[in-house]
Amino acid sequence: MDRKEEILNAASKAFDKYGLLKTKLEDIAKECGIKKTALYYYFKSKAEIIQTMFLRDIEKLKSLGISKINKKKSAIEKLETYLYVRTESIRYMMKYFDLFMKENTPIIYRELAIKERKKTLKEEVDFLREIILNGIKSKELKEDLEPMPLIYMLLSSTYTLGLEEYFYTIKLDIKAEMKKILKILLEGIRR
Repeated sequence: MDRKEEILNAASKAFDKYGLLKTKLEDIAKECGIKKTALYYYFKSKAEIIQTMFLRDIEKLKSLGISKINKKKSAIEKLETYLYVRTESIRYMMKYFDLFMKENTPIIYRELAIKERKKTLKEEVDFLREIILNGIKSKELKEDLEPMPLIYMLLSSTYTLGLEEYFYTIKLDIKAEMKKILKILLEGIRR
């Protein structure tokens, strides 16, 4: 592991201990076992550390999610795995939500979050559309299924479950809830 990655891991531990806003560069340096001045060789500021961590975490979660989803064979299994992986990713990224949405947070964090969210959302929509179209092609899904309404439902259900736990501190069995949601989406609600 290179020094920059060590610093990011130490920063993550310090942020977990003290919170993103209260953590000082001294805390990160101490957690990493280096002097504060050594941090400046790798990062100009705490803001740069947070931005780098945020972007690294997004890429790491995306890569891990795609890997898990692509291991599944059927479109249904892929969609089910997507629901679970996305909800888990939202839960993990909530630490940034705290920081980015506070009133006294510099606007640069919000702008970064919005920019990355737009980019990631487009990639997710394209990825889901491909899964759904392949499911239609393989006759696993209805041939007259329009991908976008299903994509909207998948995106909103995962977002809602991720936030449900965060805001209301309700512990959910995400896999069980996702199976129920997918069953409703696939089988409908009509008798």
